[in-house]
Amino acid sequence: MRDKILLLTLLTVLFFGDFLTAQEWVWPTNASRLLTSSFAEVRPRRYHAGWDVKTWGKTGYPVYAMRDGYIWRVRVSPFGYGKVVYIKHDNGYYTVYAHLSGFYKPLEKLIREQQLKTQEYIQQFYFKPGELPVRQGMMIGKTGDTGIGYPHLHFEIRNQKHEPVNPVYFLKQFVTDQYHPEVRAVAFIPANINTTLDFQSYPLIFNNFEKNKNQYVIPDLPLVTGPFSISLYAIDRMKKQMNRLFYHRVELYVDSILISQMEYDTLNYSFNHHVDLERNYYLMRHGMKRFQNFYKNKHFKLSFFKQLKNDGWISQLANGVHSFSIKIYDIKENTTHIHGNFIYAKAPPEISFVSREPDSLFLKIVPAFPVDKVRISHFYKKSPLLTGKPMDISSPDGFEEPVLLHLEPEETDGYIGSKICLFPEKSDQKLESVILKNDINGDYVSDIRLDEVVEIPDGYNFVFTGEEILPQPANMESLRDAYHAVWFQKSLTTGILALHKENFIFRSEINVHWQGDTTKVFSLKYPQIKVKARQEKTIFSEDSLFRVQMFASTVYDSVYLHLWQAPAEDFPGPEGYPLLTAVYGVESQVTPFENVAKVGFRRISLPDEPGVFPAYFDQVKNKWFFLPHETTADSLWLRADVLSMEFFSVLQDSVSPVIEPLNFQDNAAIKIKDLTLTVRDDFSGIFKMEQIRVFVNGGKQLFEYDPELDKIIIPDWALTKGRIRLVVFVTDNAGISAEKSYTLELQ
Repeated sequence: MRDKILLLTLLTVLFFGDFLTAQEWVWPTNASRLLTSSFAEVRPRRYHAGWDVKTWGKTGYPVYAMRDGYIWRVRVSPFGYGKVVYIKHDNGYYTVYAHLSGFYKPLEKLIREQQLKTQEYIQQFYFKPGELPVRQGMMIGKTGDTGIGYPHLHFEIRNQKHEPVNPVYFLKQFVTDQYHPEVRAVAFIPANINTTLDFQSYPLIFNNFEKNKNQYVIPDLPLVTGPFSISLYAIDRMKKQMNRLFYHRVELYVDSILISQMEYDTLNYSFNHHVDLERNYYLMRHGMKRFQNFYKNKHFKLSFFKQLKNDGWISQLANGVHSFSIKIYDIKENTTHIHGNFIYAKAPPEISFVSREPDSLFLKIVPAFPVDKVRISHFYKKSPLLTGKPMDISSPDGFEEPVLLHLEPEETDGYIGSKICLFPEKSDQKLESVILKNDINGDYVSDIRLDEVVEIPDGYNFVFTGEEILPQPANMESLRDAYHAVWFQKSLTTGILALHKENFIFRSEINVHWQGDTTKVFSLKYPQIKVKARQEKTIFSEDSLFRVQMFASTVYDSVYLHLWQAPAEDFPGPEGYPLLTAVYGVESQVTPFENVAKVGFRRISLPDEPGVFPAYFDQVKNKWFFLPHETTADSLWLRADVLSMEFFSVLQDSVSPVIEPLNFQDNAAIKIKDLTLTVRDDFSGIFKMEQIRVFVNGGKQLFEYDPELDKIIIPDWALTKGRIRLVVFVTDNAGISAEKSYTLELQ
């Protein structure tokens, strides 16, 4: 039978040979020439490897071979690409056509016969040259929604090494796009904890632009001390209200010098997970979109970076105002420009109160970069929200030397601090800073609290606030000397203490205190365990019931792990899924993993019952998620692979999966048609077809599974007339099962 099918295919090819000649590439469908996804967009731990063509939410549009060649591979699966065809072409390239609803008739017949023979929906075939030849423009299938995704055609062009290549190099002429890329945000990224961006040590994001057509201007003037780089969040569209796409190439300039040039051209599947190095993982883990980095991580192996200066890091600039610009090009070369300025200083401006004699106070300003004018407003103790009349100090030659401003004795008692605005030379923008007197602790100390702890790549930011006012800690000088701590006075009422993670390796706590009428002491406890790259290490929780296993291939670079535990009641699970253990939090949560780590729960503390499974809590989505797992060979641990550090616990499932017929009723007489049933589990889910079993009259029955729509389909061509007893078994990922049976008369 297979030989007859191959002969029919050859005759079809000969017919199409007179219709088209195989010269350049052709567009793969007549559904549209609009894209819903583009090359190098982000997917979980990978890049999107091709283009998605809009099919208007429908299925059934013809799909054409883009060049002469032969069908090399066919796969049918409910997951991933669904029904997919791979063609090897006359020029050595491959094309991939995915999510099809069906294949051309001879191929469809071959697959159905094999499905009926094996009673298995999942099939895969490889063909040799000459077995299934195709000509350019020949219909090989129809668009669909099989596998993962809304109805669309996903296609790829791969080179001789099976590496996906951006289709823009082959099909640019087929698409129309007059829409310029849109800029959503620009982020300044510190190289390490010693770099400050507007007196803070974590990324500084700008999303307020002055816009004129395709020109964007950032009006802010950030102050940068130390090496930094820039990340970009931008999108493209082919038309207004259309899907968001990714751009083709991008360039970063500082003072008109090219720093970084990127072009998204070719993927290598071995390094597809390096998306977490090229897109900003830190910002993503804080619930933001995937910013594209202009700096190159030393482990990044893909070819996107075409030109680089200092690996994309900006440093060694002269003190003063500098410019930067970004150019973004889409697949049709529509270009968007972003412009902005920043102040670079080898050290931040030093602003302080200085006492020279009793009852005499001076405001000392060391600019650190050329300044035209200084504006000073004083805050009053009686109401920190009010300021004194601003005072401007200007000089025609600017200020490069320290400015010393004398405050009159009768006035100093009224001041608690000053707001300083520095106007950089040759700039109409300003930089603001707040300083507070050192002798204002007093009654304010009792109102101080630690609001939050923010993890940064190499440290922690401890954010403190005061009810009315917050000065720097009384022991700040010793903190600087002992721990290289940095204090950022964000406002009158907010300050940030930045500490490197290395500080917590050999000590359990660091004390920070304020001294006034009373003493306020905070003990910062963040014990770290350092795991070096290529090091294997196992870390146990305090109660020894939880562990984290790090392997030689888990992380790219050294990582600092901090493990804590909290009572289950602090993180209630979904209704019907109680937590069986404490919740174990593991940091760092902002460090990308190269490969898996394993988390484990000691089984001696768990009930030996069905439905027990590990899960993790997503802080952004505020939701628990099931973790695929196994029991270790010694039966002592319940273990799961993880690709990031989260909050972990063990939950118990007692809710059975749902099985419901959608287009028939029990004990009905119906004409033969596709029989469709809902099959779903609302928490742990169903990951594999093997978890669903269908029988007709006691024999195994072929069916199709759609995991996105939570349904199974028994195709009409796989059924015969007569009275049948249909039985459906389903087991969810947690091991909880359900069974339903139906009696039907098929006519």
